[in-house]
Amino acid sequence: MTVRIGFAVTLLKNYYFRPIEEAIAREKQLKAGSRQKKLDLINAFNPEWKDLFEYL
Repeated sequence: MTVRIGFAVTLLKNYYFRPIEEAIAREKQLKAGSRQKKLDLINAFNPEWKDLFEYL
């Protein structure tokens, strides 16, 4: 998951999938969720909203 802040994009949550079909299914599931569910998911995993790009 990413958030746009002005023109910058911050990585807040990432997933690893082996088959591309699983990744596509998860992306569709996330896009179908409400904004609040997405915020709850980020807050549960990354409550300080730190950029996780350096941990990839």
